[in-house]
Amino acid sequence: MRSRSIANVACALFIGSLALACSGDGGSSDVSADLPDSTGDLGGDLGDGGPLPGQTAFAFALAPTTVSKAPFPNDIYLRGGGLLAVPPLAADPVFSTLTNAEALATLDQRIAERSAFGVSGAIHFYMEGEPDMASVEGKAFIVALDGPEEGTRIPANAFWFAPGHILGLIPSFGHYLVPGSTYGAFIEAGVTAATGEAVAAPEPFLESVSATAPAAPSSDLTAMRQAMAPLRAWMASEGYADDALAIATVFTTQPSLPYLQSVIDAADDFTLEPPTRRVSFDTVANDYITADAVEGAALDTYFGVPTAPFQYNPGRWAGGSRADAAALAGAPYTGGTLHHGIGRVINGSIVVPALNQFADGTTIKSRALTFTAGAPTWTLDAMVPFSLFLCDGQLANPADLPVAIFTHGGTSIRADAISLANVNCLSGIATIALDQPFHGGRTTTALREAEGLIVPTRQDDENVYTGLEAGDAGFVGDAIGDAGGPTQTVAPLFAIADRFDPAIIEANLLTIPFETKLLVRYLKEADWSQVQQGLSFDADLIFHQSLSFGTSFTTALMAVSDDFRGVVNSVGSVMMVSANLPVAPSNAALAAPILQTALGLQSTPDELKAGAWRDPVIAMFQWLSERGEAVSYAPFVLRHRSSTKVMSVLSSGDSWDETLYSPPQLSFNNAYGLEVFEAGAEWTLDATIPGAETVDASPLAAAGTEANVTYDGRMHSAGLFYRGASCHAELVAPLCRQNVDPPHPPATPKATPNIFASPICQLQHQIVAFNNSLLTGSGPGLIVPPSGTCDDLYAP
Repeated sequence: MRSRSIANVACALFIGSLALACSGDGGSSDVSADLPDSTGDLGGDLGDGGPLPGQTAFAFALAPTTVSKAPFPNDIYLRGGGLLAVPPLAADPVFSTLTNAEALATLDQRIAERSAFGVSGAIHFYMEGEPDMASVEGKAFIVALDGPEEGTRIPANAFWFAPGHILGLIPSFGHYLVPGSTYGAFIEAGVTAATGEAVAAPEPFLESVSATAPAAPSSDLTAMRQAMAPLRAWMASEGYADDALAIATVFTTQPSLPYLQSVIDAADDFTLEPPTRRVSFDTVANDYITADAVEGAALDTYFGVPTAPFQYNPGRWAGGSRADAAALAGAPYTGGTLHHGIGRVINGSIVVPALNQFADGTTIKSRALTFTAGAPTWTLDAMVPFSLFLCDGQLANPADLPVAIFTHGGTSIRADAISLANVNCLSGIATIALDQPFHGGRTTTALREAEGLIVPTRQDDENVYTGLEAGDAGFVGDAIGDAGGPTQTVAPLFAIADRFDPAIIEANLLTIPFETKLLVRYLKEADWSQVQQGLSFDADLIFHQSLSFGTSFTTALMAVSDDFRGVVNSVGSVMMVSANLPVAPSNAALAAPILQTALGLQSTPDELKAGAWRDPVIAMFQWLSERGEAVSYAPFVLRHRSSTKVMSVLSSGDSWDETLYSPPQLSFNNAYGLEVFEAGAEWTLDATIPGAETVDASPLAAAGTEANVTYDGRMHSAGLFYRGASCHAELVAPLCRQNVDPPHPPATPKATPNIFASPICQLQHQIVAFNNSLLTGSGPGLIVPPSGTCDDLYAP
């Protein structure tokens, strides 16, 4: 196989030239030409004797010497609480044909660091021959054998991956697994081969699940029976006969909270430095750039003056939305951004530990999330820019202010917070936002080695509020580093140039909740006098608001933090590596060809777009990076919360989302434990989305509800409304744009994009009611249906 490195391929495609990645031609012949002609050959040794020549059979070796000789994941690889003893993928006759050596080495390295399995990678049953997938329909399940949801039986989505001879399963969309639990995955008897004959269960498998142990079992069979014991007990309790299953595996998922808690606890050990008005570093002048506060008449210069017909729209006019306005108003929008009730804007920065990897050229100066004696350690700090929006009524006495933290989405910048700052000021709540790693001012960085500090260096040549650029008449900088495209933002966040190393991905993603926790500490404890004299914040009235990646990657913090009075989020998701980036239309055109070519996958780009979770290599990368994303933490926010904190969560979603795939969004929200409400046809989930059958929604009266869900005896306010059409950035965008026709995949471009007004102000009516109830009361927040107009909120 070609030894071309992942980093070189990724850089060539993703950074050097986007022609290949954007063309939709995955260039399969370029990489797969060096693959062996025969793939997925299991060597005819599937069990204690193997199948007969030409026989269709499942692999079930009692003591597998390679992964493809037995189902995976599999507790036969557990070693008494120690690290997993999984045979190397590089030596596997199947895996060695499915990707390149560099990827296999990375996977083997990271698997060897784990003590149990994941909740988001696919389950693989290796086979000789090919099954008739129609005979599998309705027979594949995953059951919780212990843990907080013991006994829950989950229907599985079954698929056939021909290059690896794998019959695979994932939980059907809308369902989820819980970390720290043991599961059984099985296919009931009655499977037939593509050629028509019955597929018999392997004899070693039947012996491992038989209620009666053989008289003189071998040591290998004894070990396998021990691994399968929880499934045998469940089968007996459910009345399953010994021969009722065609194949099964038992696997234990690694607890996620102890790992996360060790990371979040490190935030409490960091010595805070006073926040400053430094926003960037000028590498030419070799000096820091500071920003003056913006207030009074200067606000109209900074934000511009909003004009009709959008003068009361609180959204940020990002990307192509100004041009899209022509579809509604007859001409592109050239006005400013609404800044209703905002009295002062302060841009500055805080200093935090750098948990993610940093390289100065080719020299790595800081490794990704390293641990010493079980605690995270770091060698560098990072300067993180913020924007703080103070309300008119807060200027005279800026002490003990209620404040909302906003966490923006992927490829965006902290300026998105203006949308929430507008509505928050209706309730007298200040708003603060950070740039995520590799975004905004942090799109480019440099190391101040003498200070041990990574500093943002991104230029500020565009004011995103006015739409003006450097050189335009009336231009003033917004003190925010200019937004980068996906190759500069999402690509490094997911370690594209670092061999897709799951450890680096996890460190990057966990940096987001970690820095948010540090910001909470800054708000509660820091001396803000260098930013604003007399400025302080009310520790009991800190809110969190987020969108997309911001929602997804701060879910970890929501699971373990009791800091937030209320939470507003939108369009969070799970399975980012396997079911979002290569699948959702706006990401897949770029991500799928990159993954296929860089990893040398057998799957074509179109196959990845149709369901990247089916590719076993992608499934492994998904598992090994899952501690950085919401799939590992969503069940612990409400359903299985470890603290006694009463939560208030107001959430929104959409249907057939073009940026993050809708089916795993359903899984995320169901795992979270949100009750779903409807508000007319506009706010009703599209029933054709895979997994929609798992959503039990009911109308919500105008008076609203509170304390509507109960878990472990605690009553929380937790409500979600799905819009019936796609508008991914509905929480912050002034307009929505639909580029493809549902259902997808495959993505079928519309002849003419559908552009329409965002429901942002309907959501803001909700937020006002939610915020006000939490400010004036001591209990859970009030959730009302989305309704109303922008004029209702902002017109004189």
